[in-house]
Amino acid sequence: MTQIFGRIVAVVLVSLSVILLIISEEMSRMNRKKGIFSFIISLIFTGISFYYFYIIFYQNIPSSILKRELALTSFQKKRTETVKKLKEIKKQPVKKEEKVSFFVYIRVNGETLKIAPGDEVEIHKDTKFKIEKVETKPDTGYVKGNFIGFVPKGRRNTGQDVGYWISYKSLRKNKAIDKNKTKFELVVKKGKKILGKVYFKFI
Repeated sequence: MTQIFGRIVAVVLVSLSVILLIISEEMSRMNRKKGIFSFIISLIFTGISFYYFYIIFYQNIPSSILKRELALTSFQKKRTETVKKLKEIKKQPVKKEEKVSFFVYIRVNGETLKIAPGDEVEIHKDTKFKIEKVETKPDTGYVKGNFIGFVPKGRRNTGQDVGYWISYKSLRKNKAIDKNKTKFELVVKKGKKILGKVYFKFI
């Protein structure tokens, strides 16, 4: 709005300067001295008017272009930086989750057996055994060994059966994973994550 007003003023001033030049010429015909004086004043006014006209109409154009160019340059710079950051993120290697292996140690008939994930152990139905510990590699701290179908007497089911003596008689047969009701599973967990299973076959 200010720029439009400035342009109107510039046009008016140029128009007035032309009118003054015409008047000074007419005055010089009637009175030479007054005509020369008025002509000089008109020239000065005309010079100022045209200078103002030049500033308003021509000096602002490069300024506007420069502002647009600066804004465009700034946008392109930000866009380039964003693309660069995205490429750096893509280049960063994704950390693979470290695989945890484990071993289950059980006590049976006075001996300690070491069982790996996926192994199946055959135990006589009249034999008791105890899960002594679950060892993880690398060490992950506290883990649970949940023998599905077994709940310690007088205790609530916490899902941790390490340290208890287990026998076929003490198991809930509906938790067996085979038709003959003789195969059960021990699930090893770290929190809610299942690390693996060990199977027990009662013969």
